[in-house]
Amino acid sequence: MAHEELIDLEQQGWQALMATPAAARKFYENVFDERKVVLLSDLPPIRTRDEALDALCGPV
Repeated sequence: MAHEELIDLEQQGWQALMATPAAARKFYENVFDERKVVLLSDLPPIRTRDEALDALCGPV
């Protein structure tokens, strides 16, 4: 992925997050891979796609 594509994707993500939780979830459902682990300081690991979506967008 080219640098410009990454910047565009990042901007689209912020726009979705600023819109509504539903818009954010729809955007990230299309972007996130099925396999992931996210490590954040002082928080338990996020091990699944659904955990990552809930963390960013709120639970369904």
